[in-house]
Amino acid sequence: LVDLHIYVVPAYLWHDRLRSAFNQVRGHQEQEMKVKHFLPPHAYCPEIFVLDSEVARRSQTSSNGSMASNRSNNTEQSTVYHGKAPQVTQKGGTGVYIGPYPMQSYPGLNSRPGTAGSQGQHDSGLDLDDDESERRAEDEERRRREEEERRRREEEERLRRLAEEEERRRREREDENAANSKIRDDRLEIERRREDLMRRAKQLQSRMQNLRNQARDMWKKRYFEAKKQTVPLEEQTNKLREELEAYHKRM
Repeated sequence: LVDLHIYVVPAYLWHDRLRSAFNQVRGHQEQEMKVKHFLPPHAYCPEIFVLDSEVARRSQTSSNGSMASNRSNNTEQSTVYHGKAPQVTQKGGTGVYIGPYPMQSYPGLNSRPGTAGSQGQHDSGLDLDDDESERRAEDEERRRREEEERRRREEEERLRRLAEEEERRRREREDENAANSKIRDDRLEIERRREDLMRRAKQLQSRMQNLRNQARDMWKKRYFEAKKQTVPLEEQTNKLREELEAYHKRM
């Protein structure tokens, strides 16, 4: 047989455990979890993952006197203890239930008198939290875009400087190569002209030597020809001198 006794936890124990565990669940966290009324797992004293922001806000801002009155009112509820595991735990007015029942909705529990105003306040608080979350998300997105834009500009500036530096180095290499090519061409031209001048000088020197040899041979030949003609003339001159001396002696 299944024991259907109900175990109801006092509200002050519920709030103390809840405050010690979570303090407050904010609206954007509840929105991220995509849940407003959460049915906890089937376990004894399960962890509470979600708390309505309006209830958490009231629990934080309430004074010690209101907490004491809340405890005195909640202790008047019927409490039945049993040795076995609890079957149902109910916290009045919050819409949070624990028990071995299937995961289904209970429209009668959340439609009690006085819950419409709190639900409207809760929705307005969620709207404010959603607006704040959206503004923060927009600010984060704007800052992220600005940071990305700044990084992109810095990267473009760095790439532009690198491109300019590479272009400058390329122009310098081209200028150096052009200057080296010009110097090499000038050196080759000078060497060619020097070799041409040396060749022409050697030709002139050889030509002068030939002309000198030709002139020496010509004058040498003329000398021997003139010497051959002088011998008979000397003989005739000597003979005429002797005849002249003989004629003077006879006179």
